[in-house]
Amino acid sequence: MFYPCCVCQQNFKRAQDRSAHIRLKKDPEHFQYFLRQQQSVAEEFTRIVEAVQSAPANPTSLQTSALSMPYPLSNDVDLDDLPSSRDMDVDEELDTSDAEGSVTCDSLPNDSDDPDDGFSPEVVAALESLDNLDLDVFDFLPDTEVEGVLPPTTPLRRTFLEDDEEDRVYVWHPTAGHVYDRKPTVHSRWQALFNGGSIGSDKRYEPFQSRLDWEVAQWAVKENISQTSFDRLLKIPLCFCIDKVKDRLGLTYSNARSMLKTIDQIPNRSGAWSTKRLSFRDRPDEYFTVRHRDPVEAIRGVWGDPAFAGDLVYKPAKLFRGKEHTEEERVYSEMWTSGCWNAAQNAIPKGGTVAPVIIATDKTQLTQFLGSKSAYPVYLTIGNIPKSIRRKPKARACVLIAYLSVDKVSKGLTKTKLKLRNYEIFHRSMALVLEPLKKAGDIKGRGVEMTGGDGDVRRVYPILAVYVADYPEQCLVTCTKYGTCPKCQRKATELELTEQGLPRKQFWTCDIIEQARSTPGNKNVHAACMKKDVAGGNYQPFWVGFPLVDIHRCVSPDVLHQLFQGVLKHLTQWVQELIGEEKLDERIRSLPPAYGVRHFKKGISVLTQVSGPERKHICRVLLACLIGCIDPRGITACRSLLHFINLAQYPSHDDATLGYMQDELDTWHKYRSYFVHEGVRHDFNIPKFHSLLHYIDSIRWLGSTDNYNTEMFERLHIDFAKEGWRASNKRDHFPQMIKWLNRQEQVASYDFYRSWLDNEAHGLVEEGEPDEQVTEGDDGNSGEEEVVITNAGRGTQVLDKFEGLYQLRSLRPNLKKVSQRL
Repeated sequence: MFYPCCVCQQNFKRAQDRSAHIRLKKDPEHFQYFLRQQQSVAEEFTRIVEAVQSAPANPTSLQTSALSMPYPLSNDVDLDDLPSSRDMDVDEELDTSDAEGSVTCDSLPNDSDDPDDGFSPEVVAALESLDNLDLDVFDFLPDTEVEGVLPPTTPLRRTFLEDDEEDRVYVWHPTAGHVYDRKPTVHSRWQALFNGGSIGSDKRYEPFQSRLDWEVAQWAVKENISQTSFDRLLKIPLCFCIDKVKDRLGLTYSNARSMLKTIDQIPNRSGAWSTKRLSFRDRPDEYFTVRHRDPVEAIRGVWGDPAFAGDLVYKPAKLFRGKEHTEEERVYSEMWTSGCWNAAQNAIPKGGTVAPVIIATDKTQLTQFLGSKSAYPVYLTIGNIPKSIRRKPKARACVLIAYLSVDKVSKGLTKTKLKLRNYEIFHRSMALVLEPLKKAGDIKGRGVEMTGGDGDVRRVYPILAVYVADYPEQCLVTCTKYGTCPKCQRKATELELTEQGLPRKQFWTCDIIEQARSTPGNKNVHAACMKKDVAGGNYQPFWVGFPLVDIHRCVSPDVLHQLFQGVLKHLTQWVQELIGEEKLDERIRSLPPAYGVRHFKKGISVLTQVSGPERKHICRVLLACLIGCIDPRGITACRSLLHFINLAQYPSHDDATLGYMQDELDTWHKYRSYFVHEGVRHDFNIPKFHSLLHYIDSIRWLGSTDNYNTEMFERLHIDFAKEGWRASNKRDHFPQMIKWLNRQEQVASYDFYRSWLDNEAHGLVEEGEPDEQVTEGDDGNSGEEEVVITNAGRGTQVLDKFEGLYQLRSLRPNLKKVSQRL
């Protein structure tokens, strides 16, 4: 079957190909035909709107049964497939047997009486039988309402509305984000450095000699072409061995070494690297190497990146759901809506700008199969960048600031001493790396002057706000005894209690360590600290002395390891013990395929080293497979945990959603005894289950969990560790990895600079009007402290585009009449 074009008679195998042909053709005949098509669509749409308008109003029609079917309206309209009289091509007889559909509405007046436009009598009879069917036949789930069991679902406390349908009010901090000066941007300084920017100049691609030099170098670096392969490419002979590829292309560099030297002339965005070696006094010949760069310079590079000039937020805000500015109406989403940033802003001098620093550490394996090579990267980003940008690896919003030592301590030590040596290496290394943040964030100082991507100069106070790590590293960072809670003082045998313990405070932890050190005759400081669940020693934790920092509150929830690889992992194992692995696999295999859900053809018991995405898919299908297999109390307990996992991932929270989380947590605490009764568990002293108690407080303090999920930083291992390892020769690889990373950053920065320079040369760079220039003392944002975000203008914009595209002149008045009638 072919679909001929009504203008040029060209045949197409698909109707959509014919439509694209007519739409893209630029000759007058096809263009006029396309306009007639649009006019026909407009007339058809207007006719339907008028028919709806003239239909009798029926107030009860809005309360139809759940099984009532809509009128048979087809969704797709292809004017090419309509009869010729309606196709506005009356001069030609076309075969319309291939028509894909037309807009029909049998129950409306002035409609066609063609019986083919409606449903067949058999379908109508089937629909009528469904209308008369008792809805109870669809209630195939067992009744979970037993004595003492809460309702199956948590009732909504307010009318459900999409976030975009609500008016949200930002109340910005009145004294934050003061602009003190204006300076040239990074690209302006580069332009002066390279003497570029003038069209026709030979120096506009400095430090490269030509555009081709730059493009070839960019290709070689981004594609990870080895130096040997690149040299061989340039030496390939051409034209009877007289010329080579290098000569034919006109490249100025003759080998990879000279090309890389040119790339090394590009300024580094995030500062230079340093190498320090640590050693113990009793073993001076044993070194532990730390490679790092200044975190303040890294923040300066991100802060001044022109790519983020329009996205950075310089002042905190309190976001409210309505016009009532109460804590009950407050919304927590981005970091600038959290309590942490607002509290820090009130503590620094007026006019200062807070840069909430997010630090993440996680050791990763470099070798895939054989070998034990690993890396210990430290990542840094700031909360001023929206979370949607921070989560993109290619956005370069996260910076690698250090490789901690992965060297192993020599043998000859007891297990406890070896553990303490590793603890001390970590804390001394982190103190070395983050030392510049102490002075920069000192609230008694003047902050650090930083120039943004738009040229505005602000006094920035970088404050350590969030530390992202999994549970073992949380204990290491906070000096907490493994098996206890790093955020409260619950002991290992008290984690199953349904309430939080007394909060751990930084001064409380430091006081216990100092008391153990100062006790006369106490040689075992670590043992004295462990009696109070503090993993201290004869070293100072790295976070001592940081301004406005409580490390126990900085530790963030970990959705990946705590919820999916922790809570869900335990729950799946318990269910498998209850109903058997084979039966659960059988139920999972029998589930029909569904969009967005993985179909486990062999079940889940065969999975080894289950990843986070696989856990997410298991979470979507697990509850449905438990119906009829376990007691309703167990189903209620499982459902409460699954609901909590999904609620914890909301991109924004208010009192209602946080209340839902607390309700689900209370339900779990009430019915988790089912697993003890069935012999699956003896207790619930599990740190990851206890951590659920702290999610609500952490969301209020740090913002929603997608601001600091470890999944985002584990993805960076590929770009900042594994790719560099593969590019090295596997011998003394860390210097090579750093050099490789520097060149990747330099090429990316220069590429963005070239785009900016080309846009400026063609007048595409936006320049502010004289009356719109930021004056001294301006904060760079709107002068009003209260900003209302609504969707009032979105519908108008959509209608304008729709009317302009399809030439629907009567669409707006007809829709207005219909809405008034409804």
